[in-house]
Amino acid sequence: MLLNLFRGDQNTANPHGREFFIEWYRSATLGRILQEVEVSYLRDSLQLTYKQRILQVGSLGCEHRYIPDEFRQQFTVLSLGSDCRERRGWDVEAEPASLPIASESIDLLILPHVIEFESNPRAVLREVERVLRPEGRLVLLTFNPFSIHGILRRVARRDAFRAQGFVPAVRLHDWLRLLKFEAHFDVAFDATTARIIESPDSFFKRSQAFVSLAYATRAIKRNYTVIPIEPSWAKAPAMLAGQGAEMSRILKQTD
Repeated sequence: MLLNLFRGDQNTANPHGREFFIEWYRSATLGRILQEVEVSYLRDSLQLTYKQRILQVGSLGCEHRYIPDEFRQQFTVLSLGSDCRERRGWDVEAEPASLPIASESIDLLILPHVIEFESNPRAVLREVERVLRPEGRLVLLTFNPFSIHGILRRVARRDAFRAQGFVPAVRLHDWLRLLKFEAHFDVAFDATTARIIESPDSFFKRSQAFVSLAYATRAIKRNYTVIPIEPSWAKAPAMLAGQGAEMSRILKQTD
């Protein structure tokens, strides 16, 4: 059963494969440590304003800890399958690759541990690009495929996680750039030390980030305009009135 959940088997009760993840995230020691550092990161980095429309695709069950009460009217959670056990006022159930949201209507979108459990993560990112406004911001939380924290043994106790699409940061950022996002690696989450690795610019920090349990990506949807460049020979220089007749007379004289 657990293996089917993590494979995203469309015949199971939870086609998105997040049910076991949410249970682990809320109750397992390693999951709760990861939740603490991710909540701390979201609370400090989202930079909410009162005119924003905020969307989160995929419930974590701890949204009240990083979305203050004064922003609840602007905040909507799209829960995936049964990943949201308790129904709240801002919850709507949806498919991540087919969002019931108008195009270019969202200012800030949070995508927490969703693409790992989707058979077509690029389709999810295309939907994200569709609903975000130009210059809209995207925050992704993603498991790191190079983690040394023993996910297979400690979380699932089998090869269930191996069936999932854990996406390296380089590949994820390539996908986003193809969708005209400006993306960058923001922080890594070290569940062993329960801390956030910020600005991994030194060799030591980069090494820690490379083997961290999860990481966060920030991206901005850019609205690039392609300006066609005409070749220099595309248009002949215009002649003033009378120059055409004068040119014909000169050519006759040279014959």
